[in-house]
Parts: sequence; C-alpha cells; structure tokens
Amino acid sequence: FVDIGAAEGFYVSAFARAVPGVRVIAYEAKEEWRQRIKRSAERNGVASRCDLRGFCDPAEFRRLLGEAGKEPMFILMDIEGGEFDLLDPQAIALAPHVSFLVELHEPDGRSRGDALAETFRATHDVEIIWQHEEPRSWRDVPSGGWRLAARLLPAVNKRLDEGRAYRMRWLCAWPKGFRGV
Repeated sequence: FVDIGAAEGFYVSAFARAVPGVRVIAYEAKEEWRQRIKRSAERNGVASRCDLRGFCDPAEFRRLLGEAGKEPMFILMDIEGGEFDLLDPQAIALAPHVSFLVELHEPDGRSRGDALAETFRATHDVEIIWQHEEPRSWRDVPSGGWRLAARLLPAVNKRLDEGRAYRMRWLCAWPKGFRGV
C-alpha cells in the first residue's frame, strides 16, 4: 500500500492495521506531517511496517514503480494537482500491475482528468467516482464530537468540502483482468 500525499497518516495506520503483514509506504512532503505519521504508526503498533518518505517527484515515482517489480501494489494519491505530473504515459506504462485511487484536482475543467483516464485505459479498467451533487454537511459525519462541531460551527462545516469551488472526482484504475480479494 502506497499513500502519496499522506498528510497526517490516517490511511497509513488504518491500512496497516486492517491488513496485517502489508508493507506501507507513505510520501508526505511536509516534515511536520511526517512526524505525525510516525507518531500515529507507533501508537497503532504498525511503525515497523511503515516506510516514511518525503516529496514524491516524477523520478522518485518511477523508482517506486521499479522497486515493486511485478508485486501487487495499491497507490492512493491525493497531491493537490501533482497527480498530473506523476501520472504521465511513461509512468503508467511501468505500472500495468498497480491499482490506483487518485483524487483529481481540476479547477480549470475536466479535460486533464479525462485525458488521464484515457491513458490508463490501455492497461487498466477505469472508473470515475464523483462527489455527491450536494455539498457535504454535518449530516455526512458518522457520529461523535466532529459531527456536533460540524453542525454547530459553520467554519468546520465548510471544511467538509475542503473549500472546493467545484465537484471533486476520483479516478479508480485497476489492472485489466484483476480479480481482487
């Protein structure tokens, strides 16, 4: 499992706990966030399986894909527009065995995401997942203190949509013929 743009590491620790024995690689450019990931992994008892790395540029991304060889790999990518720099046709050609879930950041329209999906279709089955029509609200928070905070505090409620002025979508790509477990 690879998380590129890991932020505070929620998915890093959660995935490592959910899948015992899995190797987790987390890329996060901000040192402060990497320290949070490290603390979270230690508290969750998964630090020995978590490899924390800094910024993932195109050369590092290609190295990562080569490092995996033909081993199955799942990449979660949320890098605020940087996905278009990493996921060029040459990199995608190196990854016919890799599954991806990529948050697409497209403030200027959908053409870049559509082109990326077409590039993936040569080696992957592709699905585009859209954000809800309606903005997220406190009703979408499962329970507890965050739900109450989102309900009572407009600033918290607004953060649920990350301040986006457009509907988000995600590109899900898995190797052709993949039959997951």
